[in-house]
Order: sequence, then structure tokens, then C-alpha cells
Amino acid sequence: MVCKNCGTDLSDGIKYCPNCGTKTESAANNTWQQDGARTTGQASYGNAHGMNSGEQYGAGNDSGMNHGPGYYVPPKKKDNTLLIVLLVLSMFALIPIVLAVVIIVATTVFLIIIILIFVVAGGAMKATVSEAMESAEISEYGEEWLEENGYSEYASYFEDTHEFEGVQDDGDAQDSYGLDPKGSAGFLNGKTVLVVLYYDGEDDWSGSMKDNIQNKMDIATDFLEKSGRQYGADVELVYDACGSSDLNYDIDISASIPRDIDDESKWEEILYDTEMYIDDNIDTQALMEEYGADGIAFLCCLNAEGTSCTYPYYEDGGSDYFNEICFMYYNYEGEEECPAVYAHEILHLFGARDLYSSNEYDGITVDFVKYIEKNYPNEIMLTTYGADGYTMYQDRVTNELTDITAYFIGWLTDIPELDDYPTIAAKYPAAFSEAEPNSGDYSEYTSYGGYDDECYYDDDCYYDDECYYDDDCYYDDECYYDDEYYYDDDYYYDDDYYYDGYFDYFDDDNYDFWW
Repeated sequence: MVCKNCGTDLSDGIKYCPNCGTKTESAANNTWQQDGARTTGQASYGNAHGMNSGEQYGAGNDSGMNHGPGYYVPPKKKDNTLLIVLLVLSMFALIPIVLAVVIIVATTVFLIIIILIFVVAGGAMKATVSEAMESAEISEYGEEWLEENGYSEYASYFEDTHEFEGVQDDGDAQDSYGLDPKGSAGFLNGKTVLVVLYYDGEDDWSGSMKDNIQNKMDIATDFLEKSGRQYGADVELVYDACGSSDLNYDIDISASIPRDIDDESKWEEILYDTEMYIDDNIDTQALMEEYGADGIAFLCCLNAEGTSCTYPYYEDGGSDYFNEICFMYYNYEGEEECPAVYAHEILHLFGARDLYSSNEYDGITVDFVKYIEKNYPNEIMLTTYGADGYTMYQDRVTNELTDITAYFIGWLTDIPELDDYPTIAAKYPAAFSEAEPNSGDYSEYTSYGGYDDECYYDDDCYYDDECYYDDDCYYDDECYYDDEYYYDDDYYYDDDYYYDGYFDYFDDDNYDFWW
């Protein structure tokens, strides 16, 4: 077959000339047949490819693409493999970022929850537990003891065993001199001024030494204020041991510093001279008015080594000894005096009794001292050492102010011990007066740190009722340093008693001496 337009030889069945594109004769006949089929209602072939009547075959298809006359070319499918790979890779790249964001958000939420818990718990704790419970960490009652006795915490034990009655009321008592039997310090409740006196002896006081005393007083008064809150007392001690103020003085008196605790004449001399210095140079009433205080007392600091002591006012002591004074040595047995001793001596100013030795004037019997040793071994008026019996802590007070001392200083009106030991009953709260009835065993007895009648390091004695370091224990088979007693044949240091005699110095003048 030949193209009628260009004369190109064509094979049978070709519908269009490949050279000029002219439709062949056979193609024209086929078109007529299909068009005839449409006009007679038979099935339409062209619409299957999206073609309309009268269009040339091959001019249209499903995709609307034109591939030239006479040929039907199926549409190409897109290759999305690369796109999928890129999407997958991008997803993997985003995973660390998403995880980081999730972690940051979760951590922030967690911290917010923790802070809220602490805020809520802290508020609840403040509302239900007194600040006084801060001292529970140094309490003798450990978790095991509390659990055994049915208490979940020290706070619940304390609240269960204490009645917060406030301080006692002495009814404005007066002694035979018309003076308050509590002395110049008064109650340890409310505001009290503590005036510091630096005795100019053989050695001068440096600024750092005064700063050190200020620090010791800070620790001691913090202990007293916290203890007061346990009993409903609002303790505020006003002092300034190292600044330039009217609350500290460098004094020059003729009396020399006593080097021995039992040097009666020197103690009598320094006490009298100090009292006279105060009367002549310090307006105590003006100081109390200036600082809004109800009481005033004095700490006389001695730049030497020795045993600190206090001269409180005793009922009927007279105006010459009304101002109450602590004598505080800077050192004791090679160490600086510790804050617990400052607290111990300050408590004497407010009526606290020594609980480590018998004392007939105060009604402290031998049995009562032993009772304190057994039941209140960490009581601050019994010992100022740590639990080991010898450590002098310089940065804290580890002892406790118990109900016994709280009674003597007027924070409690009654204690169970009064039933078994009636001689300790105070005539006036927070004041020293002779015990009534004055009966019981007042033989010489001194405790050595709250240990009982058995043995400190051994099974038998150590500080027992017989001899000091008894015949069976402590360092050897017989007695410490000696076959009979410590240092000599009778008692410690001499033939009668330790330091020779009873500790009540100046009893004839109605004032006493306190370690």
C-alpha cells in the first residue's frame, strides 16, 4: 500500500503515513464503522479513553495528554521512592529533638510539683509543730525509742508529755529587804539585758577574743531562746560583747583574778569590787528603760584559765548583792570555754540549780542527783559536755533543758518529781531561797557527767559511791594511780572532801557560789 499524499510505501494495517501523517484509506473505513456504531446506539469505544464524537483517535486519553495522532501512550507513573526516603530520614532526624523537648517539659513539670509539695508540706509542718522541735535533733529520744513507745516523731512525744502553762507568777514577791527575790535578772521571759564586763587583769583583751565571746553568747542564747519556745516563754536576751555600745565595758578594779576555785578571800574581793563598780558606773534602770527590758544581769569575763561560776541573788541577800553576775573564764583546762557553759551559767541568773552535786540550801539531795543522772543524763545543769562525757563543743550546745530546770526557772508550775523529792520545791519561782522542809541525805556527792552507779568503761564502778575510780576498774586492777584513793589515802585532793569542804561559800551572808 502506498501513501496517496507522498507516495511512501506503507505496510498493511498502518493507519497514518509515518512520513507525512496522512490517514490511509483503511483507517478512514474504520472510522466510519465506529461512527456508525455510535449513531446506531451500539457501545462507544472512544469514550473509554475520554474522547468525544468527531475527535481523532489518539488525540486524547485518561490523563488528558496528547501523544500524537494514531498512537495511544499510557501515562507514566511518578517515582516517589526518593521522596519517601527523605521523609523517613527527616523523621529520624526529628526524633532526638522531640525527645529533648519532651524531657525538658517533663522535668519542668516534675520540679514544679516537687516545689509545690515542699511549700504545702512546709506550711503544714509550721502550723502543726512548734519551732521548739528544732531541738529534737539533740534529744536523747531516738527513732527506735519513740517507735517502741508509740510515737511517730519527737514532736508528738513532746506535745503528749508537756503542758504549756506559761511562766509562773510570783505575785510581786518581796524579801525582807523589800527586794524581788528573783534578783536583778528576773524571769527568763521577755527581754533581759546582759551587760558584758571585761576585767583588765594581767593580759589585754584583743578584738578577736571579744568577737569569739560574742559568738559563744550567740550560740548559748539561741539555745535558751529555742528552749523557751518549748515551754511558751518568749526569751529575748539583749547584749553586745564586741561592739562600741553601752552594753560592754572594760573595767579596772583592784581585785586580782582568782586562780583557784576555792580561794574564798579572792572570790569575796572580786565579787564585792565588781558590785561596787556596777553601782558607781552603770545606771541599770536607765539601761532597762533604753532597751525595753524587764531585767538586767552581768557577765564578767576573765582573761585567764579557771572554772566559770555565777553569783545569783539569794532571798534576803541585801542590796549590795542584788545585781547578779556570771564570772566567765576565757579558758578551761587548756580549751576555750564552750557555749554550753555560757548557757549553764546564764541559767543560774534566772534560778536554775546545779544538778550535779548535793546542796542542802537548795534541797538537792544525793538521791535526787542520782535520779537526774539516770533519767536526765543530758540535762544542761548536770553536764555541759557532749554525750561522750568529755567533748566541749565550740559550735553548738548538745545538751537539753529538761522539765527539772524549766520548773526552777519558772517555766513550769509543777513537775512529778516534787512528790518524791519535796525538798526541791521552790519558795518563789525563778529565785533562790532556803529549801523547806530541809531533810534528806546531803552528804558530799558529785556527779561526773550523768553516768550511773555501774562503770563507765567497765562492769563495776567508775565514779561510784565509794572511792573515786573504785577498787576494781578503770585503768588498773585496784585504783586509779593509787592502791586506795585518787592522789591520797582518803579523798580526792585532801583528807576530807574534794576541794575540802562544802561548796556553799559565803553562806553567812545569804549568797552562794555556783560552778
